[in-house]
Amino acid sequence: MALAALGLCLIYALVLFGVRGVLQRRETGSSGWVAGSTPAEHLANVLFVVAWLLDLLGPLLVLMGIIDPVGALDAPAAHAAGIALLVVSLWLGVLAQRTMGASWRTGIDAGHPSDLVRGGLFALSRNPVYTTMLAASLGVVLLIPTAIGPFALGGCLLALEIQTRRVEEPHLHAAHGSAYLDYARHVGRFLPGVGRLR
Repeated sequence: MALAALGLCLIYALVLFGVRGVLQRRETGSSGWVAGSTPAEHLANVLFVVAWLLDLLGPLLVLMGIIDPVGALDAPAAHAAGIALLVVSLWLGVLAQRTMGASWRTGIDAGHPSDLVRGGLFALSRNPVYTTMLAASLGVVLLIPTAIGPFALGGCLLALEIQTRRVEEPHLHAAHGSAYLDYARHVGRFLPGVGRLR
């Protein structure tokens, strides 16, 4: 299971960030990769990279025989759920990125305003790509449960909370005004109905 977790985690990252960047450059002339410009965005980026590396580290250490999976959680049902979460996360992440089209970015690009995307998965979640990132991290925890897994999942959640609350939501409010506020009052931050703005 460790090899499956490692492989699926790498495929998820390669497709959602590598392949998407190549396609974005072909379609728009820009890869969509934007360096963070504020301390909050830098912090979120660092936390996300650390969380992703922890997602990889757990399975890698198991493969090397340095640590063992947590026995009580290392069960076929959890493995199946982990694989399902990783596969569905990849599929939904690609679908959400395609819905964003030219508006897809890895950060805030104030010099190139983008549309407010509200269709498809964005009608259920304001940040469906981020939701898939959290689900993929949970998938790794279920597929190969180690003591490192919860730190990876927690780090991912913290990074995405900082990125959405401190960086993206203020930017989208400034860029789209009442249209964004109306959208955010009706659609949850990561899950349907959860994290709607008041």
